[in-house]
Amino acid sequence: MKKIKKHIAIIIFFISLFIMISLLTFVYVSKDHSTFYLKDHKGDRSVLNDITVQGELRDAYHTVHFTIENNKVTKNTKIYSYPISDPTNRSWFRWMETTLDGVDYEILGEGEFDIYRNRRKTSDVPQGWSHVKTDIHPSSAVNQVELGLGLAQVGESIYFTVPTTSAYVGNNHIYEIEFVDPSQRISRTDGFTEQRVIATYSLEQNGDSTSKTIDVLGLQGVGDHLALIKREGNDLVIREFHTDGEEVGGTILDNFFLDVETRLPYTAYLNEADNIITLSFSHKRDEFKVVNIEFAHGEGFEIIDVVDVTFEGELDENHRLVEMFYKNNKLYVANTLKDMTDERNFIYSIGRPIQFFLHVYEGNELLYQGEIVTDMNDDLIRFQTAPFSAGGVGYDYHEHRNFVHISFK
Repeated sequence: MKKIKKHIAIIIFFISLFIMISLLTFVYVSKDHSTFYLKDHKGDRSVLNDITVQGELRDAYHTVHFTIENNKVTKNTKIYSYPISDPTNRSWFRWMETTLDGVDYEILGEGEFDIYRNRRKTSDVPQGWSHVKTDIHPSSAVNQVELGLGLAQVGESIYFTVPTTSAYVGNNHIYEIEFVDPSQRISRTDGFTEQRVIATYSLEQNGDSTSKTIDVLGLQGVGDHLALIKREGNDLVIREFHTDGEEVGGTILDNFFLDVETRLPYTAYLNEADNIITLSFSHKRDEFKVVNIEFAHGEGFEIIDVVDVTFEGELDENHRLVEMFYKNNKLYVANTLKDMTDERNFIYSIGRPIQFFLHVYEGNELLYQGEIVTDMNDDLIRFQTAPFSAGGVGYDYHEHRNFVHISFK
């Protein structure tokens, strides 16, 4: 007994070590046995045969990489040796940020603009800075626009035009952006390189009460051309430019904005392989009007489909996710929704379960709805059980899993 007491510390150490190793082994062995499968709600999942869906379900401590291909779900779990700093890589300032080819860009200013490349060091691309002087000015009060929509990429080149409301007059331009090392920047003009203007278009009719007003919505790169997207009166207008600045065509969707509930700005999605742009405009609550535009060499842009998308649920405001892709006359939509069918009384709405859906539309017909079922809602138990007297509960992106980096091909 005395010998046991003498070595009790060593015995406790080895017992503790055994427990820790057993727990770690259990966690590692269990990492690929979590709930993760595709559940059909409507239609035949064979409509997914034309595409591959990839994405991640992650928090700060681990990531589940998944692929849906040939109607089957495969997954692989990676556990981090230390917590990652921003598991969702979310943008707090969507109106002035955008991502092109995996590189983040940030645009600041009014009248004159600073464009930063990879400012948050989220990729291996060198950081860059550019300064743009413009020839436009507001003639009345100005509402906020999404500057990030004015940035586009064709090949290795970056182009920019200033998104504007109908309050702006003057001449707007499409610029080819040249970046310099931001360490060269001492002031707003030091290290400044005049950006090359490849095309100019007028906003002067905004000062004419008898003409259709112009809102510049954004610029998109498609194939080796640029699509300038505008609202003229109630019409959605697409102007096509070659990267040398020549305007070579365009298309118009008459009276698209006649319904006042079709709101700006839009979200753009690109099918690079088929040169198709998908523009999604919010329409009422949790509804979208989706315009699909195809670019064909020698024929220019053509509006090939307009789809009304309605979600039976409520978009998750904590981590809003909607991804779209158009292929073979079908619109594929991935999104997260709050489960409004759960009849439990949630004191905090943040505790309502989240669902990840795949929708497939042909025209305005919903062909298929499927759900990726996971155990991610186990993370929300604290919100679901917290009493009202708690006075509120905080949401931590490090501790709660979210779907990120969803892509189609």
